[in-house]
Amino acid sequence: MPSSAPDKLREAATRMLQLAIDGKVDWQARRGQKKGPLKLGPQESMMTFETAKAFVAGQEQGLSGAGRVDQGHAEGRRQGSATMR
Repeated sequence: MPSSAPDKLREAATRMLQLAIDGKVDWQARRGQKKGPLKLGPQESMMTFETAKAFVAGQEQGLSGAGRVDQGHAEGRRQGSATMR
């Protein structure tokens, strides 16, 4: 009888835990990577920030801010293309 997805997940987790206990997996280094700053290029960083800023503005405005989110995103693209020339 084949194992179900939850059973396979539990088995994989148990194996990973045992490797960490045995000192064969450097889980602290991986955790540091996950909790550290994102490694983004300048353009990706700007796009991420502008998208997040527009999302927050939309949340503050409620449903009426939906058009504002699109406008803010378009402005970010225009600014990005102007600086790339």
